[in-house]
This record gives sequence, C-alpha cells and structure tokens, in this order.
Amino acid sequence: MDIDLNPMIGPDWMHPGTQRRVLTLGQNCKAYLTGAMDATYAATERVSRGKSNRENSELFIALLARLTRAHRGRKRIHLILDNRVIHTSRETRR
Repeated sequence: MDIDLNPMIGPDWMHPGTQRRVLTLGQNCKAYLTGAMDATYAATERVSRGKSNRENSELFIALLARLTRAHRGRKRIHLILDNRVIHTSRETRR
C-alpha cells in the first residue's frame, strides 16, 4: 500500500480564461507499507508488517523473510497478491 502524505489535486471547475491558484504543503512525501495477516490466527490478529520510504522489491522480500521466520517448520505458505511489479520482479523471484 502506498500512502501520499500530501492531498491529491483533482479536476476543478473554473470560469473560462481564469486559473485557480492551488496551495500545496510542499514536497509530497510517501510511505509504503506491506502487511500479511495469518488467516489461521485471525482471532488473535497475528500480522506481519513492514514500512519503507521506497516501494521496491526489497520491501516485499523483507516481508517474505518475516513470514518465513514466523512460520518456521511449515512446508508451504499461501499468499494472495495483487499485480504489483514488486511481487514478480527478477529480484523477488531470485
């Protein structure tokens, strides 16, 4: 998940020939979060999570490492993922 810390600016209506001035808070900072909930422990809300200033494969790989440590001894861990590039990058597949 990515979080924009500046509000997004969308379309706005104006009279023809005028331009509205929009003040922003400066440089947009973002935070990227990863997370996984263990469905077998849903009642205890057991969650693995991570945070970074950049969205890259390292963020996802760190989550996979936490999941591997949390579920030692299991032969298989099932994940439901969306189509983000970091889930299928060359680095992640390695």
